Amino acid sequence: MTKEIVTAWIRRRAEKQGLAGVLHFADHYDRAKRLHELWNARFPDCSYLEFRTFLASVARANTTLPTVDDWTVASSEWIAPIDDDDWHLPGLSEALARVPREFVMACWPVRIANLTKNPSLYVEPIHWATGPHSCGYAVRKWWLETMTPRQLALIRDDHRNVHRYVDFAGHKYLFLDQPFAQYLWTPASISSISSPDANDLNMATREEYAVFVHHCPPGVKEVAEFLRRLSPH
Repeated sequence: MTKEIVTAWIRRRAEKQGLAGVLHFADHYDRAKRLHELWNARFPDCSYLEFRTFLASVARANTTLPTVDDWTVASSEWIAPIDDDDWHLPGLSEALARVPREFVMACWPVRIANLTKNPSLYVEPIHWATGPHSCGYAVRKWWLETMTPRQLALIRDDHRNVHRYVDFAGHKYLFLDQPFAQYLWTPASISSISSPDANDLNMATREEYAVFVHHCPPGVKEVAEFLRRLSPH
């Protein structure tokens, strides 16, 4: 069997696990619980988990990589953690194939689709001060195999500091110069509300989505159109 260059490791399966997918983060759990409540109250005909299932299906349809829930079953040189509603873009496998062997991690800029209030499209650059985005890095599988469960959790979830863990362990990381992932920030994203005390979804108007959809790349366009139809008149 031919070894893959890189496999996407799905970080959370919100459409399968619901709140169980974020139980290990108290703040995330509280905000996710509030999001469920706000969303289901506003859209009784399309529950929060139904919408997350839709997002995951869009991500699966647009990703360029094989995906796994369990990284240990992957037959690849690199493992790229990513949330279930984001996806990797063309060119990543070829870029990682060119990374010299002394680097155990590679990071890249990320295309951001902000589908909350004041929707926008932009590229978030990679910088050592802020670390990689949640879908903006990959690590070599052999290095993951040396880690404790706690270390694996940090590499998977504490993405803004993952390059510092690499450096602390005495290894090297490399920044790539092209965006190789699409990140969706929607009213269903945990980070879309600032606290568990939020009293409304962070959502654009139907009119704003109707204009924005014409500027969106594939995948993002389908989500923007879905949100347009959901939004009240």
